[in-house]
Amino acid sequence: MVQAKLHLEGNATNLEKDGPNQGTIVAVQATGAIIAGATASCITTPLDTTKTRLQKLCASKLSKVKQSGGSIVLFTQHA
Repeated sequence: MVQAKLHLEGNATNLEKDGPNQGTIVAVQATGAIIAGATASCITTPLDTTKTRLQKLCASKLSKVKQSGGSIVLFTQHA
């Protein structure tokens, strides 16, 4: 509201002509990147952990690993 009043009086700078400076652009882009990265990490990390736990659970139910004489032998169950 204040900016519109100053613009009408001719005392405000015209941001459409001048545009934001380089420092402002970099700050806005860096802030956006930080927020996007944090959001993606908060969403994907729990999903990835759940996926890994399910894979481990399924692998332990479907196969038994027996160690004999220093070598590992894999026995799988077929349904």
